[in-house]
Amino acid sequence: GVGVPSATAPSAATNADKPPATAKEIIYCKSCTLFPPNPNAPAPKTIERPPGCRTVFVGGLPAGMTEEVMREIFERCGEITTLRLSKKNFCHIRYVYEASVDSAIYLSGYRVKIGSNFTYGGGGSAEPKEPPIFGVLHVDYAQARDDQYEYECKQRKLQREKRHRERLEEDRFRSLSPQPVVHYTEHEAGSVAERLKNDETFAKAVQTLVTWLERGDCSKKNANNFYSMIQSTNSHVRRLLSEKSVCDEELKRAREQYRRQTKGMLAQCKYTLAVHKKVWDHFTKAQRKNIDAWKKQSLDIKCVQLDDFPDEDGMDMSEDDHSVSSLPCKKARWEQDHKDHAVDTDRGTADSAAEHQSLHDSELKMKILHIEVLQETIRNLQTQLLENKAKETERQNRICELEDELKDANVKQLLLKTKIATSKAAASSAASVSSSGKGATETATADDGPTVPVVPNEREAKMLAFASTFLMINPHGAPFEQVWAYVGRYVNEMKPKELEDMFARYRQLFER
Repeated sequence: GVGVPSATAPSAATNADKPPATAKEIIYCKSCTLFPPNPNAPAPKTIERPPGCRTVFVGGLPAGMTEEVMREIFERCGEITTLRLSKKNFCHIRYVYEASVDSAIYLSGYRVKIGSNFTYGGGGSAEPKEPPIFGVLHVDYAQARDDQYEYECKQRKLQREKRHRERLEEDRFRSLSPQPVVHYTEHEAGSVAERLKNDETFAKAVQTLVTWLERGDCSKKNANNFYSMIQSTNSHVRRLLSEKSVCDEELKRAREQYRRQTKGMLAQCKYTLAVHKKVWDHFTKAQRKNIDAWKKQSLDIKCVQLDDFPDEDGMDMSEDDHSVSSLPCKKARWEQDHKDHAVDTDRGTADSAAEHQSLHDSELKMKILHIEVLQETIRNLQTQLLENKAKETERQNRICELEDELKDANVKQLLLKTKIATSKAAASSAASVSSSGKGATETATADDGPTVPVVPNEREAKMLAFASTFLMINPHGAPFEQVWAYVGRYVNEMKPKELEDMFARYRQLFER
């Protein structure tokens, strides 16, 4: 098994930059032997790989290295195109494929031994025929002009192919160019005159006629033909105007019908009688809420309809209707009356129809703009609501943190007060013991020993604090087992004997 990766191995490029996970093997060749470097030695350094590199530099060759031996070593990495061996113990090798370079870099650091791998002689003597020659291979990337030139050519080829694909894609989505207009002839003029009389082919025929006039194809000889085509165009325009007037009349009738139906609907939207005191008391609270919502909705609809269609027939309105129809509604109705009067006076001409259409479009745009403003306002309110909720959550969390800190501070304060009280009690007890000890006998003094003031340690102070806290919660007292269970939750590995000793030591604080 040869320890050199093949030229087609996909992992060769990744193994060239980092040391392999397994130890390299010894490589046996016909004329030499390659010994792997020390696994603990640092990886051989290489320069940054040039783009499109297919040439490697091999240094550290022994003195007796030949081109045949070099080919024998490095041909196993891939097919070699050029091998230039220098007299200064280095050479340059150019491969066919770029992947072969990574396999050659793998051999960097190997120690090469040139010489016979066998011994000769008879009997027990074993002497080498020739002394071996050693050298350490150093393989690195080489910067070659041929590699750079071929890489640039390859990149330009890829860019050309990319531009070609983009051009094909643009041509595929590009709209087809219009067909060229035919030149004027007597036959084409007759064909265009016939197509001008047909509604389906009128548009293309008019375009052809306009193009001929722009080109200057009209002359004194064919002026009659052009006049007849222009006359056909004028007839078609008059027919369109007459059809437009018919459509305007139909639109007017539809508007009048819509206005009458809307007034009938508005007359039916009456909820005033339902809110009378005698009737209102019979409904439940939920029913009253629904009736109020329906009444408000109907009044809003009436206000909108009155803005669109002014009251021309002097229709009576209730007090609620007048309250809904505010000053902006009256102003809008007055403007609509004025616009309708202007439209009625100028309806006989085509310009008045265009003006009416433009006014309608402007009103539609204003309504759309008003809707967009309302939507933007709603979005802003929603964003503000989310921000307020986030702030409220943050403040609530802060309140919880402050409450926890306050609890900890209260516990610490209680511990401190307990320590102070314990110290005072211990000092007073020590003073009383010392005063009573003066009148005692020497034997009692020898038996009892010197009196030392009782100073509680941190564990005892903790037990005092929690026991005091529990007994403050239970002012009428509590069994010893309950006190021991409560204090044991906060003081680790506390035995009942410790608690009994503490109660006995501080009798002035606790009483059984």
